Amino acid sequence: MNAQIRHPYEGLLHKYTNAMKGWQYRWFILSPETGELHYFLSESEKNQRPRCSIYLAGAVIAPSDEDSNTFTVNSAT
Repeated sequence: MNAQIRHPYEGLLHKYTNAMKGWQYRWFILSPETGELHYFLSESEKNQRPRCSIYLAGAVIAPSDEDSNTFTVNSAT
């Protein structure tokens, strides 16, 4: 059997927060099996319920005009 295991990608990203009106580091996990992007306040919270989950199927991901390292994710739902 040649089953391929697809591990999630995870790490720190800057996320713009409306509450703080600025950029904050957040821990993100991208699951290739489900197509979901989850974020947490910190890596230590990654085994808890995520603050937010986005299904990336149908989402529009585009570079931002802000700088060369910024992108936006707009979910379909």
